[in-house]
Amino acid sequence: MNPCRAQTLHRVLVGKFVGGWLIGDLIGCGGSAAVFSAIRNGQEAALKVIDPELLDEFGREQQSRRIVLEARLVGEGHPNLVKLFEAGECLVTRHLYVAMAKLPYRTLTATIGSIPAEAIGKIIEQIASAAQYLDQRHICHRDIKPDNVMVSDDFAHAVLMDLGIISPFDAAVAGSVDPSGERFIGTARYCPGEFIRNQVTKTAVGYRAVTFYQLGGLLHDMIMQQRLFDQIDGPYARLIDAIDTVTPVVESDEVPRHLLYLARDCLRKAADDRTRLVTWNRFRATEPNASLDARLRVRASLSSLSVADVGKVSIAPRIDRTVLLELGRMLRDRLAAVCDGNTDLLIPSIDVDVVGHVTQLTAEFEPVPARGLYRKFRILFQAEPVLGADLVFLLDAEVSASGQKTTEPPSRVRICIVRDLNYDPSIDFEDFLYKVIADQMGQPAKSAGRSRG
Repeated sequence: MNPCRAQTLHRVLVGKFVGGWLIGDLIGCGGSAAVFSAIRNGQEAALKVIDPELLDEFGREQQSRRIVLEARLVGEGHPNLVKLFEAGECLVTRHLYVAMAKLPYRTLTATIGSIPAEAIGKIIEQIASAAQYLDQRHICHRDIKPDNVMVSDDFAHAVLMDLGIISPFDAAVAGSVDPSGERFIGTARYCPGEFIRNQVTKTAVGYRAVTFYQLGGLLHDMIMQQRLFDQIDGPYARLIDAIDTVTPVVESDEVPRHLLYLARDCLRKAADDRTRLVTWNRFRATEPNASLDARLRVRASLSSLSVADVGKVSIAPRIDRTVLLELGRMLRDRLAAVCDGNTDLLIPSIDVDVVGHVTQLTAEFEPVPARGLYRKFRILFQAEPVLGADLVFLLDAEVSASGQKTTEPPSRVRICIVRDLNYDPSIDFEDFLYKVIADQMGQPAKSAGRSRG
């Protein structure tokens, strides 16, 4: 609904009742509705009234089903999701409406450019939490964008708004809400290509890929202080082409690096890449705290290792061998620096090799009986490239020890995602080495057989 139509509807409704709510000022308008301040029995609300012309164009029945879908969330409670009071059809005016909490906040769009760098992580954590809350109820928001996020003046509290185009994961129910299955509903600037083309896989993972992309759009705007694809104005086709082909720049010297990496991963073109590289935990992750003692650091690292959910890629990109060797030397130097600079750790002998498209790092550790390490053990680190244009590697490790009696192959552990040749995995190495050494302490040099008596 454009502002002119919203003003016209306001002149018709102001001072009247819709669903028992007395209409006051016009708050704003969006693609499908106008929002008014309203009051009923002393309770204030923001009342969204669906555009009557939309009902004429697409049918009242379809929009009524959307209202019924929203009504299922009445009474649901999450601190970062807009609270709904009721949703339905006014028996007098026949307007479809949704009554929700009225917040004294501004939209994220209105605050872009003034958000402190230190507030960005908290805002995206809160909005992602609200999106995950819907995800756990098998619902996808589908319209996460700066216009649909409200933030307090101190940027301490953020709320996800406008549940007008939510979709259930269940394909049958989703089809009843969007019966044509062909018309795009959403905001193209903040939607991935598969959503615009109605090619979303109708599963939890498919819808989650859409959500991750839109959360990445929020991060982009807060970090870069401008709209996603802001340089693209004009024909709609130009925007769609940019969504398909242009990789958004996400870079800042003021924002924590893990948020930059998260935004880039969320905005990947391929849905499978997004769900491979991003998990809900990454929105809650904080930068490593060097002041924690070693034991707590290891535990914190293991509990928040969202990258452990990253899958393997069957087809590797072609990367020059010299780049793989350079990566190996960088990893070797980082590992050596960590071991040399920490007296808690052991100093291994380290070899670098390239096998096919995989960079391998072998670290051999000698026994140190005085420290309860009675046998030699080896760590094989493997950095395998992720399919895509960027130099991104999955760094795994497996541990084996001499005298180890088992027919099972060593288990592989995800250490981290190496974003580029300048990435510093020192903290990841250190946490992992503490865990390995703790596991190896007290292990016998070889299996003890039964005595013959």
